[in-house]
Amino acid sequence: MNYKNYALVMFAVLISSVSFSSAFATHISGTVENDFNQPLDGAFVTSECIGNYNTATTDSNGDYSVGPNCSGSVNSVQANQYFFDRERQTSVANSATGIDFDLSTITSETVDIWVMNDEGKFTQSAIENHIAAAEEKFKLEHSINFDVVYYSSWNPSDETTCGDAYTTARSTANWPTTNHGAEVLIATYDDSFTDGYACTVRYTSSGNDPSIILANDSGNYPRTIMHEFGHSYSLTHDYGCTNPIPHVMLACGQAHSDYVMNFNNTSDDDVHTNRSWY
Repeated sequence: MNYKNYALVMFAVLISSVSFSSAFATHISGTVENDFNQPLDGAFVTSECIGNYNTATTDSNGDYSVGPNCSGSVNSVQANQYFFDRERQTSVANSATGIDFDLSTITSETVDIWVMNDEGKFTQSAIENHIAAAEEKFKLEHSINFDVVYYSSWNPSDETTCGDAYTTARSTANWPTTNHGAEVLIATYDDSFTDGYACTVRYTSSGNDPSIILANDSGNYPRTIMHEFGHSYSLTHDYGCTNPIPHVMLACGQAHSDYVMNFNNTSDDDVHTNRSWY
């Protein structure tokens, strides 16, 4: 087990809202093709600009049109597809045409998960559905799958802090000595903590055995799981709160919404670099 330069990371959601526009004044358009210059059906194209975040999915012939709704240039436009490497173009102007992508194939990665569920809050199917929802961006943007390979229930003692619950869960599971073939332990907790909704250890190298602890009062469980998995791929909290791009690791202000499930460019790069850790 290789623990290197880690810190216990606590996640406390600041309740806020982000406004998304359904009507765009301008659009960026282009094509998405595979490495044989064939239209890539169903690719996921994302445009990002300061203070906004919008997505679109290409149509059946590989063409796309996405409206960033920005007052100036967008920060980036990124194309993704499962089993294909992502590609990003930066400093793309409003109404730009011919922003084309050529995606190469890659192999997928799978993270095997043990769920240890305090069933006062979740049924087995409910927590597994939350994990599946958290998987979406990892899968579409990085070809990383989440697979629950083992399920058990537990009845933990009352803990005040997420850090204490983290220690108790690992001890109860005898993790990682006992792992049931899993690489990540997710433990739910039917109570609230004084120090946040969830916690994990942030890792900076491969060969780890992460544990993710969820309290019963998270505003959005899939987003919380996605956030904590981000720490398991080396991501840190982002405190850059001046006109930020809304994203899942942001830890401040209006753009820190319960419902923004997006990696910003830096997080995307780090997850992609570390995608084979597990």
